[in-house]
Amino acid sequence: MKIGRRALALALSLALLCSCAPMEPGTQESEPMRVVRVLTLLVPNTLDQVVLEQADAFAADAARLSGGQLVIDVRTGRAPADALTGGEADLAFLRNAQMAQLDERFSTFALPFLYDDHQHLSLALNSEELLGRLNTGLQPRGIRLLNAFYSGSAFLVSTKGELRTPSDYKGIAAALRTDNADKLAVFSSLGARVLPYSASAIPNMLGAQAELLPEGADGPAEEVTVDTIEVDTEQALALEADPNTLFFIKSYHAAAPLWLGANEQSLASLTDYERAVLSEACAGLLAGLERVYTDREAAAFDELRARGVEVVEIERQQVSAVLYDSSRNLPLDPGRYLPPAYFDRRLYEIIQSYSPLS
Repeated sequence: MKIGRRALALALSLALLCSCAPMEPGTQESEPMRVVRVLTLLVPNTLDQVVLEQADAFAADAARLSGGQLVIDVRTGRAPADALTGGEADLAFLRNAQMAQLDERFSTFALPFLYDDHQHLSLALNSEELLGRLNTGLQPRGIRLLNAFYSGSAFLVSTKGELRTPSDYKGIAAALRTDNADKLAVFSSLGARVLPYSASAIPNMLGAQAELLPEGADGPAEEVTVDTIEVDTEQALALEADPNTLFFIKSYHAAAPLWLGANEQSLASLTDYERAVLSEACAGLLAGLERVYTDREAAAFDELRARGVEVVEIERQQVSAVLYDSSRNLPLDPGRYLPPAYFDRRLYEIIQSYSPLS
């Protein structure tokens, strides 16, 4: 395994200090040199800069907690889904979509309206039961997940109303990002008139006229006025519409986790002490990374309120129940949403059990 320049310099410095320490009078030989363990951590260059910053803080924590015995060599670059199985890294951040390439169950975590908020996502996806089920499935691939992280979400801005309950979505004309086909299907099943657009084009669509193609593309297009758009907090703050006409919906409908995974063999090679250090450093990484995103969002919510925008908490459990509860999704019930084939009901139930509102 190659060692990066920063990690190599630190390892050599520690080794030199250990080997050159002066002997006490009367001793015959120096203390045995400590073994420095180096683990590579791959951070995809497509991730937010704050992930790299927190990865560096994670490496510093591991070095501090271990007295320099455990070195995390942080690298950036392309991170394919099989980066851990292919031996490119000992540790790696992977998007949920990448994990879904290895195990289709992960697509469940990107379905809309699963989480009340960032805290709910973090509690549920880092629970022992859920991580245990995922790691059992990943074991043949030699991967072990250490943590799931909240890394932001898209939200809704509407002039139509509060969109609190399932029935509120019926008839809205919603410009949604094209990043998740199942998300579009969910909104359609709630009765929304879905207009797919790129993320960059959507902020300009609020109040604009758009052509809605009929289902199956049969018949003439219908001209509609877009009254709801899917945006992140930065885009919401940049909107030029009259804030007193806007509802910002804290839907968390597009919250998909970021995962920290490890090569199983690399983990197995660590001593109990090194694993304990890694675990404590991961706890710090979880807290630090989520604090960055949640503080950023909280500041945006406050600013929107200050401008006169109504910030709305939805009845998320009601929406989720209509979509995913098995008792409400009978195949013979026309018009009901049927979850995709990959949908893992047990994982869904675990997630819901961690809702603060349960």
